[in-house]
Amino acid sequence: MMDRNVKRIGLINGLALLAATAGMLLMARYVNSMAGLMGAILGGLGLLVALLSYCQMSLEGREQLEKLELDELSKSRGAASLFTAAGEDTFPARRSREQFERYFIPALTVLLLALEGMAAYFPWEYARTSTGVVLSRAPLTMALFALLGLILFILGKYSSGLARLQKQRLLRPGAAYLLLSAYACWTAVATLVAVYFNFSRVDFYVGRVLCAVVALIAVETLAGLVLEIYRVRLKGKDVKLLYDSRLVGLLGQPEALITTAAHALDYQFGFKVSETWFYRFLEKAFAWLVLAQLGVLVLSSCIVVIPPGEQALLERGGRPVSGRGVIGPGLHFKLPWPVDQVYRYRTELVQSFIVGAEPETLKTIQWTVPHAKEDNFLVANRSSDPGAGTNNPAAATNQASGRPTPPVSLLSVSIPVQFQITNLVDWAYVNQDPPALLEQISRRVVSRFLAGVEMTNLMSSGRSEAT
Repeated sequence: MMDRNVKRIGLINGLALLAATAGMLLMARYVNSMAGLMGAILGGLGLLVALLSYCQMSLEGREQLEKLELDELSKSRGAASLFTAAGEDTFPARRSREQFERYFIPALTVLLLALEGMAAYFPWEYARTSTGVVLSRAPLTMALFALLGLILFILGKYSSGLARLQKQRLLRPGAAYLLLSAYACWTAVATLVAVYFNFSRVDFYVGRVLCAVVALIAVETLAGLVLEIYRVRLKGKDVKLLYDSRLVGLLGQPEALITTAAHALDYQFGFKVSETWFYRFLEKAFAWLVLAQLGVLVLSSCIVVIPPGEQALLERGGRPVSGRGVIGPGLHFKLPWPVDQVYRYRTELVQSFIVGAEPETLKTIQWTVPHAKEDNFLVANRSSDPGAGTNNPAAATNQASGRPTPPVSLLSVSIPVQFQITNLVDWAYVNQDPPALLEQISRRVVSRFLAGVEMTNLMSSGRSEAT
């Protein structure tokens, strides 16, 4: 007999997901957060799943009550002859449950699949036009998301524990979505913290990742519907719920991986590996070991080593650290990532680039093909018709058309430019792309110089001056 308390918990799960979906949607719109919006979408999908499981739970409860009443009547005197020729009309609750599982659950699961597909596609497209998080509203929203996540986590843990201990499979889908929604709330909090520290693209990427998660859930739902067509149906045997996602259960309860690993190890080794002291210790200390590894990883980001020949800029929250903006070679300590970040530059290295044609190296090239990526510059000519009296096709074409040939020539040059960073702060902060700007300035200088000299003079007596 299904406990009435289990049905009450199922109803509470649905109401909690309804309130959480509305709350996350309002907060996501208020702060313009993609991660928060995807959390609201996950909560909405969980609401539909919780309502489905609650309806099925109610029908199974009515069927069990009907069976108990029939057993009580069959024990009374004369009841045997009364129910000897009983037909299907004697069990209306069972018939209702069978009709619901045969028709309504597949139809509603198809609706769920369509909603999951739209929930993955439209937010993915919406992220391209999103204007970003409103920073002035982030602190209040972070607190509300964290509080909502805590409430959902407590309800989800209680429901999942009750489902596991009392083997209530219909309570498990809603509990998994409660836990996943709680983690989505905390993910939104972490995203807002990152954006608050000037990592503005984090919200975009986290939103895209959650879109991909919803897409994977949709693929799993589709696979479940296809397999349901070919499933062997055995009377009296419980089957997997179409709307119960294993992926959601795994994301909501990652500790289930440990149980799965234990069964796999027991099967592979032929004895209860999960009952050994080492496995018990690992199972109990797993969370602490993960936290310790994360702590070591965070502490390792507090140490930075700048090699010889380099300097680095130390930024805190996207701004240079006062008094420590530029750090030289050696061992340095800083706040953990992403609070403090270090950007390295080779300040003692003489760097170079080429203005004009870039010559090919270590390669044999025939004279009939270009020897480099040609980049021609205009150079003045003393003669007003440099092609006269020659077999120059361009000059002949111009003469035939009656237009004079312009007094210019094309010259292919290759000029190496070497530079060294002497003021790191100006190099990094004054201009957006210093290497590209330096190349453009150099090309402008070369173009202006070549446009103001004469070709014959440049290739003879003016060669040294040009160099």
